[in-house]
Amino acid sequence: MMVFSVLSDETGNEREGTRLTLNDQCKLSYYKELTRLKENHPVFLVQHTETDRIFVKKVLPTNNTRIFRSLKAEPVKNMPAIVELFEEGEQVTVIEEYIAGETLEGMLKQHGPYMESDVVFDWISQLCMIVKALHERTPAIIHRDIKPSNIILSPDGVIKLLDVSAAKLDNPGADKDTVLMGTAGYAAPEQYGFSVSTKETDIYAIGVLMNELLTGKLPQAHLAGGAAGNIIRKCTRLEQEERYHTIDELMRAIPGGKQYLSRRSSQTYDSKTDQEPRKLRDYLPPGFRKGNPLAAAAALVGYAMIISICADLKWEGVSGSRLWTYRISCMLVFLFIVLVSGNYLGMLDKVPFLAKAPWWLRLIEIVILDGVILFLLIAFLSITFSL
Repeated sequence: MMVFSVLSDETGNEREGTRLTLNDQCKLSYYKELTRLKENHPVFLVQHTETDRIFVKKVLPTNNTRIFRSLKAEPVKNMPAIVELFEEGEQVTVIEEYIAGETLEGMLKQHGPYMESDVVFDWISQLCMIVKALHERTPAIIHRDIKPSNIILSPDGVIKLLDVSAAKLDNPGADKDTVLMGTAGYAAPEQYGFSVSTKETDIYAIGVLMNELLTGKLPQAHLAGGAAGNIIRKCTRLEQEERYHTIDELMRAIPGGKQYLSRRSSQTYDSKTDQEPRKLRDYLPPGFRKGNPLAAAAALVGYAMIISICADLKWEGVSGSRLWTYRISCMLVFLFIVLVSGNYLGMLDKVPFLAKAPWWLRLIEIVILDGVILFLLIAFLSITFSL
């Protein structure tokens, strides 16, 4: 597939003329180049000389620096985490996580088209969840280069989306793109300079990808039949307004796609594919994690009340160390209820009947769960009093 890239005069350089600091030069020197991954492109497999971990290094123009900063600050699930950014002059060096697996391009060459439409629908649904996270940013990130070589199937069957080198921030007020990038066959008409790339641009490429997975050909050469063909036809309309307008709309049309939408999706890594280390604020108790001063003040008052009330509890005929054992037990149980209700460290997401429940049912189930915990506390105290 031919890749095209046309730069206009407006490249969006944000820090032209900047030079690497001594500290950045030192940090960059730790990444030893092992091999070039893309011919004619400065993309390398590198190894950190201290940790021996493998990463990918890319040297790119600075027009995408803002996107890389955004993804470094808030990684997207099932995309490579951005580890380091080094800006110098008109280029940026990106160090990102290395993801093992086979690209869909390689799988198509080895296996040919996949007649099992359920498999393809599942892969496309997984991909849509990644693109959905990009599109829900403010401003939205338009990937603009969704194709088989940029998608990896990991050994555990999870779809991963790579390479935001061609991505742009959504700019509804623009007449056309200032940087024209994409891959022939997968690029929507607007990527050739006729209008501005939007969320529908990625939807176009997803339709092309679905068709190639099912038939081994681009839609122009041979369109898939059945329900898949109808979806692909709408995805790849020449006019943007005639396509699906959002990823949610597309996923409702894909068989099995609604099941993915009903799950609790996140823009960050989940427990199954977690490769992003937790931040310090993730360990803070409910009320303090989001950095909201009012929520923190209310939480502080709430925790103080629980501790004060439990420390003042009295039982007839109970004193000394036994009384304090009861008090501390009550305090720990009430604090545990707060942690459970606040989904501390995602503990509720690990419970099957809670993780996939809609918010209203989830709330009812949490109340019932808290009631069960209180019942067990009362039963424990009743039994110990009778001894």
